[in-house]
Amino acid sequence: MSNNLADIYSNKEKLLFFTYWGLEHLFGPRKGDVGTFGRKKNHLAHTFQQRLIEKRPKWKITPLESYHNLSDKDFIENFLIPGKPVIIKGAAKNWPAVGKWTPRWFADHYPEATQPFVDPKTRGYGARELTFKEIADEIESGSDNYVKFSNFLHKTPGALDDLDLSLIEKWKVIQNIPSSKQLFMGGKGTYSVIHAALAHVFFVQIYGVKRWLLIPEEWAPLINPQVDRQPHFLGQEELLIKPDAGDHDIFSRFEFKEAILEPGDFYFNPAFCWHYVENLTTSIGLGFRWVPFRAVYKSPLLSSMILMSQYPASFVRAYQNSRGIFFPKRYP
Repeated sequence: MSNNLADIYSNKEKLLFFTYWGLEHLFGPRKGDVGTFGRKKNHLAHTFQQRLIEKRPKWKITPLESYHNLSDKDFIENFLIPGKPVIIKGAAKNWPAVGKWTPRWFADHYPEATQPFVDPKTRGYGARELTFKEIADEIESGSDNYVKFSNFLHKTPGALDDLDLSLIEKWKVIQNIPSSKQLFMGGKGTYSVIHAALAHVFFVQIYGVKRWLLIPEEWAPLINPQVDRQPHFLGQEELLIKPDAGDHDIFSRFEFKEAILEPGDFYFNPAFCWHYVENLTTSIGLGFRWVPFRAVYKSPLLSSMILMSQYPASFVRAYQNSRGIFFPKRYP
Protein backbone atom coordinates (compact mmCIF):
# COMPACT_ATOMS: atom_id res chain seq x y z
CA MET A 1 0.00 0.00 0.00
CA SER A 2 1.18 3.49 -0.80
CA ASN A 3 2.24 5.61 2.18
CA ASN A 4 -0.31 8.12 0.89
CA LEU A 5 -3.04 6.48 3.03
CA ALA A 6 -0.95 4.96 5.81
CA ASP A 7 -2.44 7.43 8.30
CA ILE A 8 -6.00 6.39 7.37
CA TYR A 9 -5.79 2.60 7.50
CA SER A 10 -3.14 -0.04 7.99
CA ASN A 11 -2.33 -2.87 5.60
CA LYS A 12 -4.08 -5.24 8.01
CA GLU A 13 -7.23 -3.09 8.05
CA LYS A 14 -7.17 -2.80 4.26
CA LEU A 15 -6.91 -6.60 3.90
CA LEU A 16 -9.79 -7.05 6.33
CA PHE A 17 -11.95 -4.61 4.35
CA PHE A 18 -11.35 -6.47 1.08
CA THR A 19 -11.96 -9.80 2.80
CA TYR A 20 -15.38 -8.62 3.99
CA TRP A 21 -16.11 -7.20 0.53
CA GLY A 22 -15.25 -10.49 -1.17
CA LEU A 23 -17.21 -12.58 1.34
CA GLU A 24 -20.26 -10.35 0.90
CA HIS A 25 -20.01 -10.90 -2.86
CA LEU A 26 -19.88 -14.67 -2.36
CA PHE A 27 -22.23 -15.25 0.57
CA GLY A 28 -24.27 -12.07 1.10
CA PRO A 29 -28.00 -11.73 0.38
CA ARG A 30 -28.97 -12.07 -3.26
CA LYS A 31 -31.66 -9.39 -3.41
CA GLY A 32 -29.70 -6.25 -2.64
CA ASP A 33 -29.90 -6.33 1.15
CA VAL A 34 -26.73 -5.93 3.20
CA GLY A 35 -25.59 -9.09 5.02
CA THR A 36 -23.27 -9.70 7.95
CA PHE A 37 -20.08 -9.26 5.96
CA GLY A 38 -21.45 -6.16 4.26
CA ARG A 39 -22.25 -4.56 7.62
CA LYS A 40 -18.71 -5.30 8.83
CA LYS A 41 -17.32 -3.79 5.61
CA ASN A 42 -19.45 -0.68 6.02
CA HIS A 43 -18.40 -0.24 9.66
CA LEU A 44 -14.72 -0.35 8.67
CA ALA A 45 -15.29 2.11 5.81
CA HIS A 46 -17.06 4.58 8.10
CA THR A 47 -14.11 4.37 10.51
CA PHE A 48 -11.70 5.13 7.65
CA GLN A 49 -13.86 8.01 6.43
CA GLN A 50 -13.95 9.58 9.89
CA ARG A 51 -10.16 9.45 10.04
CA LEU A 52 -10.02 11.08 6.62
CA ILE A 53 -12.23 13.95 7.81
CA GLU A 54 -10.09 14.44 10.91
CA LYS A 55 -6.67 14.25 9.25
CA ARG A 56 -6.96 15.66 5.73
CA PRO A 57 -7.56 19.21 4.47
CA LYS A 58 -10.23 19.88 1.89
CA TRP A 59 -9.68 19.48 -1.85
CA LYS A 60 -6.50 18.46 -3.55
CA ILE A 61 -6.86 18.43 -7.33
CA THR A 62 -3.82 18.17 -9.59
CA PRO A 63 -3.65 17.90 -13.40
CA LEU A 64 -3.22 14.45 -14.91
CA GLU A 65 -0.05 13.80 -16.88
CA SER A 66 -0.56 14.58 -20.57
CA TYR A 67 1.51 14.43 -23.77
CA HIS A 68 1.10 15.58 -27.34
CA ASN A 69 3.00 12.58 -28.63
CA LEU A 70 3.86 9.20 -27.12
CA SER A 71 5.77 6.45 -28.88
CA ASP A 72 4.30 2.96 -28.80
CA LYS A 73 7.13 1.86 -26.52
CA ASP A 74 6.61 4.75 -24.07
CA PHE A 75 2.86 4.19 -23.82
CA ILE A 76 3.07 0.43 -23.41
CA GLU A 77 5.95 0.40 -20.90
CA ASN A 78 5.07 3.49 -18.84
CA PHE A 79 1.26 3.50 -18.85
CA LEU A 80 -0.41 0.38 -20.26
CA ILE A 81 1.57 -2.29 -18.42
CA PRO A 82 1.73 -0.53 -15.01
CA GLY A 83 -1.89 0.62 -15.39
CA LYS A 84 -1.40 4.42 -15.16
CA PRO A 85 -3.88 6.93 -16.63
CA VAL A 86 -2.64 9.37 -19.24
CA ILE A 87 -3.92 11.87 -21.83
CA ILE A 88 -2.53 12.04 -25.36
CA LYS A 89 -3.61 15.45 -26.63
CA GLY A 90 -4.94 15.54 -30.18
CA ALA A 91 -4.18 11.89 -30.95
CA ALA A 92 -7.58 11.53 -32.68
CA LYS A 93 -7.85 15.06 -34.10
CA ASN A 94 -7.77 13.74 -37.68
CA TRP A 95 -10.65 11.30 -37.22
CA PRO A 96 -13.48 12.27 -39.60
CA ALA A 97 -15.94 12.16 -36.66
CA VAL A 98 -14.14 15.06 -34.96
CA GLY A 99 -15.70 18.25 -36.27
CA LYS A 100 -18.56 16.30 -37.86
CA TRP A 101 -20.52 14.49 -35.15
CA THR A 102 -22.97 16.56 -33.08
CA PRO A 103 -26.26 15.57 -31.42
CA ARG A 104 -28.16 17.13 -34.34
CA TRP A 105 -25.97 15.33 -36.87
CA PHE A 106 -27.01 12.00 -35.30
CA ALA A 107 -30.65 13.09 -35.33
CA ASP A 108 -30.42 13.88 -39.06
CA HIS A 109 -28.44 10.80 -40.11
CA TYR A 110 -29.93 8.12 -37.83
CA PRO A 111 -33.53 9.25 -37.24
CA GLU A 112 -34.84 5.78 -36.36
CA ALA A 113 -32.02 4.66 -34.06
CA THR A 114 -32.84 4.59 -30.34
CA GLN A 115 -30.37 4.94 -27.47
CA PRO A 116 -30.48 4.41 -23.68
CA PHE A 117 -31.08 7.75 -21.93
CA VAL A 118 -29.84 7.25 -18.39
CA ASP A 119 -30.40 8.90 -15.02
CA PRO A 120 -26.90 9.82 -13.71
CA LYS A 121 -27.47 8.18 -10.32
CA THR A 122 -27.83 4.71 -11.86
CA ARG A 123 -25.82 2.40 -14.10
CA GLY A 124 -28.63 2.17 -16.60
CA TYR A 125 -31.35 0.38 -14.69
CA GLY A 126 -34.64 1.63 -16.10
CA ALA A 127 -33.00 3.67 -18.88
CA ARG A 128 -35.43 5.20 -21.39
CA GLU A 129 -34.94 4.34 -25.07
CA LEU A 130 -35.18 7.54 -27.13
CA THR A 131 -34.45 8.46 -30.74
CA PHE A 132 -31.50 10.73 -31.49
CA LYS A 133 -33.94 13.56 -32.30
CA GLU A 134 -35.62 13.19 -28.91
CA ILE A 135 -32.18 13.07 -27.27
CA ALA A 136 -30.99 16.20 -29.08
CA ASP A 137 -34.18 17.99 -28.00
CA GLU A 138 -33.69 16.95 -24.36
CA ILE A 139 -30.02 17.96 -24.39
CA GLU A 140 -30.94 21.40 -25.71
CA SER A 141 -33.61 21.74 -23.01
CA GLY A 142 -31.06 21.02 -20.25
CA SER A 143 -31.97 17.43 -19.34
CA ASP A 144 -29.95 15.79 -16.58
CA ASN A 145 -30.11 12.45 -18.39
CA TYR A 146 -27.27 11.15 -20.51
CA VAL A 147 -26.61 8.61 -23.30
CA LYS A 148 -23.99 6.28 -21.82
CA PHE A 149 -22.60 2.84 -22.63
CA SER A 150 -24.62 2.87 -25.88
CA ASN A 151 -24.04 -0.01 -28.29
CA PHE A 152 -24.57 2.28 -31.29
CA LEU A 153 -21.24 1.31 -32.92
CA HIS A 154 -22.09 -2.39 -32.60
CA LYS A 155 -25.49 -1.93 -34.22
CA THR A 156 -24.29 0.61 -36.82
CA PRO A 157 -20.93 -0.60 -38.17
CA GLY A 158 -21.06 1.97 -40.97
CA ALA A 159 -20.35 4.69 -38.40
CA LEU A 160 -16.90 3.14 -37.90
CA ASP A 161 -15.92 4.71 -41.23
CA ASP A 162 -15.67 8.03 -39.35
CA LEU A 163 -13.11 6.57 -36.92
CA ASP A 164 -9.51 5.43 -37.17
CA LEU A 165 -9.08 2.58 -34.70
CA SER A 166 -5.55 1.67 -35.76
CA LEU A 167 -3.94 3.31 -32.71
CA ILE A 168 -6.30 1.54 -30.32
CA GLU A 169 -5.71 -1.85 -31.91
CA LYS A 170 -1.96 -1.26 -31.94
CA TRP A 171 -1.89 -0.36 -28.23
CA LYS A 172 -4.02 -3.29 -27.06
CA VAL A 173 -0.92 -5.45 -27.10
CA ILE A 174 -1.38 -7.43 -23.89
CA GLN A 175 -3.65 -10.48 -23.75
CA ASN A 176 -7.23 -9.43 -23.19
CA ILE A 177 -10.89 -10.37 -23.30
CA PRO A 178 -12.55 -8.37 -26.12
CA SER A 179 -15.33 -6.15 -24.86
CA SER A 180 -17.33 -3.23 -26.19
CA LYS A 181 -17.36 0.02 -28.16
CA GLN A 182 -19.60 2.55 -26.44
CA LEU A 183 -21.10 5.93 -27.32
CA PHE A 184 -21.56 8.70 -24.71
CA MET A 185 -23.62 11.83 -25.37
CA GLY A 186 -24.89 14.40 -22.90
CA GLY A 187 -25.60 18.06 -22.29
CA LYS A 188 -23.66 20.55 -20.21
CA GLY A 189 -23.55 19.53 -16.54
CA THR A 190 -24.50 15.88 -17.05
CA TYR A 191 -22.29 13.44 -15.22
CA SER A 192 -21.49 9.87 -14.18
CA VAL A 193 -21.14 9.20 -10.46
CA ILE A 194 -17.96 7.80 -8.96
CA HIS A 195 -17.29 4.28 -10.19
CA ALA A 196 -14.57 1.85 -11.33
CA ALA A 197 -14.41 -1.30 -13.43
CA LEU A 198 -12.43 -4.44 -14.13
CA ALA A 199 -11.77 -3.19 -17.69
CA HIS A 200 -9.25 -0.86 -19.31
CA VAL A 201 -10.82 1.95 -21.34
CA PHE A 202 -9.46 3.98 -24.25
CA PHE A 203 -11.69 7.07 -24.34
CA VAL A 204 -11.77 9.45 -27.31
CA GLN A 205 -13.40 12.88 -27.03
CA ILE A 206 -15.25 13.65 -30.26
CA TYR A 207 -17.25 16.81 -29.48
CA GLY A 208 -17.28 19.31 -26.62
CA VAL A 209 -15.32 19.26 -23.37
CA LYS A 210 -15.37 16.57 -20.68
CA ARG A 211 -13.86 16.54 -17.19
CA TRP A 212 -12.63 13.39 -15.42
CA LEU A 213 -11.69 13.31 -11.74
CA LEU A 214 -9.58 10.26 -10.95
CA ILE A 215 -8.88 8.46 -7.68
CA PRO A 216 -6.34 5.60 -7.40
CA GLU A 217 -7.61 2.10 -6.67
CA GLU A 218 -6.04 2.21 -3.19
CA TRP A 219 -8.85 4.59 -2.12
CA ALA A 220 -11.49 1.85 -2.51
CA PRO A 221 -11.90 1.30 1.29
CA LEU A 222 -12.86 4.98 1.59
CA ILE A 223 -15.22 4.87 -1.38
CA ASN A 224 -16.74 1.66 0.07
CA PRO A 225 -18.17 0.09 -3.12
CA GLN A 226 -21.67 -1.34 -3.17
CA VAL A 227 -22.05 -5.10 -3.55
CA ASP A 228 -24.29 -6.04 -6.47
CA ARG A 229 -22.29 -8.75 -8.25
CA GLN A 230 -21.33 -6.66 -11.25
CA PRO A 231 -17.82 -6.09 -12.68
CA HIS A 232 -18.44 -2.33 -12.40
CA PHE A 233 -18.16 -0.90 -8.91
CA LEU A 234 -20.28 1.98 -7.63
CA GLY A 235 -19.75 4.07 -4.50
CA GLN A 236 -22.28 4.09 -1.66
CA GLU A 237 -25.36 6.28 -1.82
CA GLU A 238 -23.77 9.08 0.21
CA LEU A 239 -21.14 9.52 -2.51
CA LEU A 240 -23.55 9.65 -5.45
CA ILE A 241 -23.13 13.39 -5.82
CA LYS A 242 -21.19 15.92 -7.84
CA PRO A 243 -17.72 16.42 -6.33
CA ASP A 244 -18.10 20.19 -6.75
CA ALA A 245 -20.28 20.06 -3.62
CA GLY A 246 -17.30 21.24 -1.58
CA ASP A 247 -19.06 21.07 1.76
CA HIS A 248 -19.37 17.27 1.54
CA ASP A 249 -17.07 16.05 4.32
CA ILE A 250 -15.87 12.84 2.64
CA PHE A 251 -15.72 13.73 -1.05
CA SER A 252 -14.09 17.09 -0.43
CA ARG A 253 -11.09 15.35 1.14
CA PHE A 254 -10.37 12.97 -1.71
CA GLU A 255 -7.19 13.62 -3.71
CA PHE A 256 -8.13 13.85 -7.37
CA LYS A 257 -6.18 13.87 -10.60
CA GLU A 258 -8.05 16.00 -13.13
CA ALA A 259 -8.24 15.25 -16.86
CA ILE A 260 -9.86 17.83 -19.18
CA LEU A 261 -10.59 16.33 -22.59
CA GLU A 262 -11.18 18.40 -25.73
CA PRO A 263 -12.12 17.21 -29.24
CA GLY A 264 -9.53 14.78 -30.58
CA ASP A 265 -7.99 13.99 -27.18
CA PHE A 266 -7.26 10.37 -26.33
CA TYR A 267 -7.41 9.20 -22.70
CA PHE A 268 -6.37 5.87 -21.15
CA ASN A 269 -8.31 4.89 -18.00
CA PRO A 270 -6.83 1.72 -16.45
CA ALA A 271 -8.75 -1.04 -14.71
CA PHE A 272 -9.73 -0.35 -11.07
CA CYS A 273 -9.11 3.41 -11.41
CA TRP A 274 -12.00 5.23 -9.71
CA HIS A 275 -13.43 8.11 -11.71
CA TYR A 276 -16.17 10.73 -11.76
CA VAL A 277 -17.00 12.24 -15.16
CA GLU A 278 -18.77 15.51 -16.00
CA ASN A 279 -19.61 17.17 -19.30
CA LEU A 280 -18.47 20.80 -19.16
CA THR A 281 -20.28 21.46 -22.44
CA THR A 282 -22.56 19.35 -24.61
CA SER A 283 -20.32 16.38 -25.26
CA ILE A 284 -19.88 13.29 -27.41
CA GLY A 285 -17.24 10.67 -26.62
CA LEU A 286 -16.40 7.06 -27.39
CA GLY A 287 -15.23 4.43 -24.93
CA PHE A 288 -13.36 1.33 -26.10
CA ARG A 289 -13.55 -1.10 -23.19
CA TRP A 290 -11.55 -4.31 -22.86
CA VAL A 291 -10.49 -6.58 -19.99
CA PRO A 292 -6.76 -7.41 -19.86
CA PHE A 293 -5.78 -10.64 -18.13
CA ARG A 294 -3.16 -8.54 -16.34
CA ALA A 295 -5.95 -6.62 -14.54
CA VAL A 296 -7.40 -9.85 -13.18
CA TYR A 297 -4.17 -11.11 -11.66
CA LYS A 298 -3.19 -7.61 -10.48
CA SER A 299 -5.65 -8.23 -7.63
CA PRO A 300 -6.17 -11.99 -8.03
CA LEU A 301 -8.08 -12.79 -4.82
CA LEU A 302 -10.55 -9.93 -5.15
CA SER A 303 -10.93 -10.38 -8.92
CA SER A 304 -11.54 -14.12 -8.54
CA MET A 305 -14.22 -13.65 -5.88
CA ILE A 306 -15.99 -10.97 -7.91
CA LEU A 307 -15.84 -13.00 -11.12
CA MET A 308 -17.11 -16.16 -9.38
CA SER A 309 -20.06 -14.30 -7.83
CA GLN A 310 -20.90 -12.13 -10.85
CA TYR A 311 -24.41 -12.11 -12.28
CA PRO A 312 -24.83 -13.06 -15.01
CA ALA A 313 -21.79 -15.37 -15.12
CA SER A 314 -18.55 -13.69 -16.19
CA PHE A 315 -18.26 -15.60 -19.47
CA VAL A 316 -21.84 -14.60 -20.34
CA ARG A 317 -21.10 -10.94 -19.57
CA ALA A 318 -17.88 -11.00 -21.65
CA TYR A 319 -19.86 -12.43 -24.59
CA GLN A 320 -22.61 -9.83 -24.17
CA ASN A 321 -20.23 -6.89 -23.89
CA SER A 322 -18.31 -7.94 -26.99
CA ARG A 323 -21.62 -7.56 -28.86
CA GLY A 324 -22.62 -4.29 -27.26
CA ILE A 325 -25.05 -5.63 -24.65
CA PHE A 326 -24.16 -3.69 -21.53
CA PHE A 327 -26.96 -2.84 -19.14
CA PRO A 328 -27.33 -5.56 -16.49
CA LYS A 329 -30.12 -6.68 -14.23
CA ARG A 330 -29.40 -5.28 -10.79
CA TYR A 331 -29.69 -8.51 -8.77
CA PRO A 332 -30.03 -12.20 -9.59
